[in-house]
This record gives sequence, structure tokens and C-alpha cells, in this order.
Amino acid sequence: MSTTRFGVGRTLSQSFAVLFRLFPLFLIVLVVTGVPEMYAGHWITERLGEPVLQLHGSGTISLICGSLATGIFDGLTYGVLTFATVRILSGDPARIQACIRRGVAVWPQLAVVMGLQELCWQVSSETHHIVTQVVDLTANMLILIALWLYSATVAVEGRGLGDGIRRSLSLVSGNGLRILAILLIVVGMVVIPAVVIDEIAPDGFAIFSPAPDGIITIANVLDRILTAFFAILAAVSFHQIRTEKEGAPVEDLALVFD
Repeated sequence: MSTTRFGVGRTLSQSFAVLFRLFPLFLIVLVVTGVPEMYAGHWITERLGEPVLQLHGSGTISLICGSLATGIFDGLTYGVLTFATVRILSGDPARIQACIRRGVAVWPQLAVVMGLQELCWQVSSETHHIVTQVVDLTANMLILIALWLYSATVAVEGRGLGDGIRRSLSLVSGNGLRILAILLIVVGMVVIPAVVIDEIAPDGFAIFSPAPDGIITIANVLDRILTAFFAILAAVSFHQIRTEKEGAPVEDLALVFD
């Protein structure tokens, strides 16, 4: 049985090490997915209005379209970086072209699930009663943890949507608290600077403008960085959990896609 153990410190340290090695690809993914997503969000808001839940008007449609658009770009981010991370952990070269090709191949399956996840988060953010907010937050965190390894089961093991979800649930079982701890630590590392920035400049620091009345701010960039780093974290978690539970090296799976 492998001695690889899934732990919070080990996962974080390995993830930062992988980020360093994948930094050129990481930057490419940020630009390729981040800029179009911001344009898409601006376009949807401009055409349909502010994304809010409402009985009448186009706000709800805007909310749904915006969430699905985010899912599309998040799906590509996870597909590319998940596969690349597993290649690195397997001791194999993570060639940019091969990783992008694999990410595009599994893009639809990841985009569907991530779009629905984003919609759940957006809907919960529209609630104002404290009890409802707590319930919604708890439900969304449980969903996030349950599907934490979904991208890896699809990108690395080549599973379908339903089978990938079941596989993720199976691997996550017994590791939920450690995954939660990882999420809280990383989110805290990003949220704290974002709160400070918001206090200093409530409207954000504009970096450049993709549209006449729209800006890309540091907060937008931090959000994309967090999403991309989550993809690496999830892949590292998959590598450790699968090896610990099943004693089978992930590198055997990665070779399937050479």
C-alpha cells in the first residue's frame, strides 16, 4: 500500500510547487479564459440587465446566462490545469499543447457541472435572511466538497458526467473535513487582500477597460487566479486520495492519454 497520505499541509505545499512548474501554462489559461469571461459578463449585463432574482424582467435570465458563461470558462480552466497537474505529479512532461487539447476534449462535461455550481452560488447570494444565507452557504459548501474531485475523474480517468460524480463522491468520502480546511485556508488567502482592496477603493482598482463602461479590477483578477489555483488543488487532492485509498499510481492513468 502506498504511503502517500492526503493532508492539508502536504496538499498545499505540493500545489504551490506545481503552480511554480506550470506557471507559463497557468498564465496562458488565465488570459485565455479570464478576459473573454469578463467581456461575456459585461455583454450579458448590458443586454439583459443586472443579474438578480426577480419574478418579472430579465434579471433572472441574466443571472442564469452569466452563471453558465462562467461555467464554460471554468470548465476549460479545470480541464487544462487538472490534466497538467497530474502529468507533473506523475513525473511526465506537461506539454502545453497536449494539456490544452485534453482540456478542450473534456470541456463540455466540466462546463455543465461548473455552470450549475456557479448558478447555485449566485442564487444563494441573492438571499438576505440570515438563516437562509447560512443554509444556502452550507449546502453550497457540501456540493463543492462532494464534487471536489469531479474534474480529475473526467480529465484524468476519462469518466462521463454521472460516473464522474459518483466517483468523486466515493473518493471524497472520509476526507471532507480536510478538503474543507484546504478550501478555507486558500479562500482566506485571497479574500483578506480583496477585503483590504475593497476598503481602500470600493470601486476597485481598474487595470484596463474591455468596454466603454466596464473595467477589469484587481478583484476580478484575484477571482480568476483563485479558480485556476483551485483546479491545481483539486488535482493534487485527487492524486493523494486515490493513491491512499486504492494504492494505484495515478501515473498509469495519465499514460492513457499520451
